[in-house]
Amino acid sequence: MDITIQRNTTDRTKVELAKGRKKNKLVLYLAFILFGWSYGSFGKIGIQTIYYVIPLFALSNIWITQKTHEFDVYTGMAIVSLFFWGLWFFVRLYTLNSDINEYNRGIADYFYLTPEEKKEAGID
Repeated sequence: MDITIQRNTTDRTKVELAKGRKKNKLVLYLAFILFGWSYGSFGKIGIQTIYYVIPLFALSNIWITQKTHEFDVYTGMAIVSLFFWGLWFFVRLYTLNSDINEYNRGIADYFYLTPEEKKEAGID
């Protein structure tokens, strides 16, 4: 949307547009806990891909070595990868709230919302 259009829109329209674009915390937390989806919601597809690839790499290595019944370097790497991925999961769970708030504040700035309009739109 063009910035000139945003500045000329009515206050009501700006608030409605901001409400439509802001991220819902409950939906994002559920998407993250159930599917591991969080970075993709903020347009960070590269990081989201890495977040999905690490456990797939680790689990595939464990599955392959189970077939040979050998504990080798790849199994060790897989276990370490799963450990750090789990650590990353909990760190992301902790930082997700601040990322949602930052994104929503960016939406409010994009639409030039006043503090009253931010409150009406439900943006912290």
